[in-house]
Amino acid sequence: MAKLIAIAVLTVLVAGCGSKDDGQAAASTPAPTATFWEGDQDVEEEYHQPPQPASGDVGDTITMTGSNVGVRMRVTVTGLDDHTGPSDGYLGVKLRMRSTGIAVYESELRNAVVRYSDGSRARAAFGVMASCSNGFQGHMRVGDKGPVAGCVLFKRPGDAQPETMRLALETQPVQEGGLWRLG
Repeated sequence: MAKLIAIAVLTVLVAGCGSKDDGQAAASTPAPTATFWEGDQDVEEEYHQPPQPASGDVGDTITMTGSNVGVRMRVTVTGLDDHTGPSDGYLGVKLRMRSTGIAVYESELRNAVVRYSDGSRARAAFGVMASCSNGFQGHMRVGDKGPVAGCVLFKRPGDAQPETMRLALETQPVQEGGLWRLG
């Protein structure tokens, strides 16, 4: 029995060896976390931003991103082309676009809507050509070769005046695009 007590005492003494400070230092050392290299950013966070500024007037530039990482475009509404298209029933909204991202923009400008003074709305008339279109009515490719200019056509209901145009790139929903006041 004395042997058993001696073994128990030795076990307690051996288990109790060490300093309190060592245990606390180990517990307070934070676990390493994943970090980016200095100057790096999360690429998706950089490119998936809302339009900046969110709205503007004719002549103002809005920076927009697409649904693909790397697509970033500076878009300026430069004016209106009244009663254009294959008949007088169309409105052309003139745009200048410059790619500022790391990816080429390849898509159509289908996600565009004009709101008129009578409360009606018209989506982009994709595939309808006018003298100001310059390829904006079909599949576009905008890279780093400088700005491109053209117009997007919208059906015009009678004498209604255009009030706003909202445009989003690629598959972004129209309501997440930039807004220009046209009137």
